[in-house]
Amino acid sequence: MRKFVILFVFLFIASLVFTMDLSFMDSAAYISTILEVKVIDPYSDYTDSFKAEVSGSGSVIFSGWFKGHEKTFILTNHHVIEFALMKRENEEQQEEVNNAFIQLFNDKSLAIYKIEGDKRILMDKPDESLYYEVVSARTPTAVLYYFWKRTRKILFQPEVTIEAYSADLDVAIVSLPCTGIPSLSFAEKPVVGETAYIFGAPLGIPFQLTKGIIGQVHLDADTGWVDMVRYDAAQAPGSSGSAIVNEEGKIVAIVRGSYGNMSGTAYEGQHVGIDCRNIKDWLVLTGYSDLIQ
Repeated sequence: MRKFVILFVFLFIASLVFTMDLSFMDSAAYISTILEVKVIDPYSDYTDSFKAEVSGSGSVIFSGWFKGHEKTFILTNHHVIEFALMKRENEEQQEEVNNAFIQLFNDKSLAIYKIEGDKRILMDKPDESLYYEVVSARTPTAVLYYFWKRTRKILFQPEVTIEAYSADLDVAIVSLPCTGIPSLSFAEKPVVGETAYIFGAPLGIPFQLTKGIIGQVHLDADTGWVDMVRYDAAQAPGSSGSAIVNEEGKIVAIVRGSYGNMSGTAYEGQHVGIDCRNIKDWLVLTGYSDLIQ
């Protein structure tokens, strides 16, 4: 009997020691933008229109008073909120956005849905013989896991304010006018071999936790993606912008895409993210150094 008691106590203590602290999940966010899309066949009079939703993920990195205002800041990718920037662009840049629409349809790191009534149809890519023009885009909205976990349903999606972004680095920060949301801090750097966790909204469905390891740092690609972090934690369209955290629950990188997106060939487990050191440098240079925790 005594042996069983000792074994039980040992297993109980071991469970406390080796159980991963998953509190970082409370900082996850799901971000989406609704688009009005016009379809044109250049070889006929055919035209059509539909609504589409571009969705991705993000993580809260600060929630408190910032320059005299209550704000919660969410870190994500530039390409997740790119279409909402149309309102700020001139006609020449508008054309660039329209052309980018087809490119993003083919980017497996981004989830794009065609909306038909109450249904959402995941679109891998459109008919390349047609021209897809983004007519308008609404302000992005966010769903915070901190609230979603109570009901497992999307009850409300408040609009976010786009604070800053970099197309080259593919990062952006958006904000909500509130405080008290759990936030993540940054690790010093990603380390090859360390455990990596991703918690986001793959396929536009909040929320899923996956696990892998950091396999490489300072990866450069021919496409211009430089100083990337490579890892094998599972992801899907809609994972873009998710924080990649270590076992301490600190951000080592954020999801950017998959190596197949860059090379044109799909490879399982070959995913790339943006190094936390580059993100921290960008925050300093854009006047948001107070967000680095």
